[in-house]
Amino acid sequence: MKHIVCTALTAALLLTLTASSAYAQTAEPKAFVNINGGAQTQQRTIDTAFEFPIYDQTGTVAASQNVGRGAIFDISGGYRVWSDLSIGVGLTTYSKTGQIVGRASIPHELFLDRHASSDLDGSSKRTERSVYIVAIWPLPLSKFVPMLDKFDLALSAGPSFITVEQDVLVGVTVPQGSQQATADIQRRKDSTVGVLVGADLTYMIMENLGVLRNVGVGGFVRYQGGGGIELPPAPKQSTGGFQAGGGLRLRF
Repeated sequence: MKHIVCTALTAALLLTLTASSAYAQTAEPKAFVNINGGAQTQQRTIDTAFEFPIYDQTGTVAASQNVGRGAIFDISGGYRVWSDLSIGVGLTTYSKTGQIVGRASIPHELFLDRHASSDLDGSSKRTERSVYIVAIWPLPLSKFVPMLDKFDLALSAGPSFITVEQDVLVGVTVPQGSQQATADIQRRKDSTVGVLVGADLTYMIMENLGVLRNVGVGGFVRYQGGGGIELPPAPKQSTGGFQAGGGLRLRF
């Protein structure tokens, strides 16, 4: 009897291990890591105007700075929490250097209403860092077109927490007795909460690699941006914009 029980237990254990192994080989991936490069397509022009006291009179400044398209780096990871629904967390960085071009109107030290114009210029670097949390719902394309069994489309949406740092024209320096000005450019920082809404298309190129179940490549399009930030004396402005790119897809 003892021999029969031991044999049965051994057989049950082997069967359990075999079933677990088979399940591990066929189970759908539950976790993912995406590594992307791409571009932010939004362009902005930031106009700044202010007054300042000098020589017991009032000087004025008007300037404009461009924020152009730039490269982004994006990395995200997530886990399937219920049915096909996954929750992901990611980081996007964007950086671009532009030019500040402006003009100051400087009063005369001794005479009223004898202003002189002085050109202003300088460089301005803008950096945006976005940390986002998204809900992700996959749409296997093979459900609609069987031959597309290696393609997956995923839709995502959620809040994005955006921090912006930018060099801003905050004032001018005028040597005593002069009507020539130089730009005073300082770093400003502000944060806001925006939104991310996007779609990601993945093509799997390798499967069943043990813990790393699938390896693929993919591309995305999305909008990531939001509420206004304040970088005084520049006016309130928006952040982020439309983004597109692609990279590596890892499934675990």
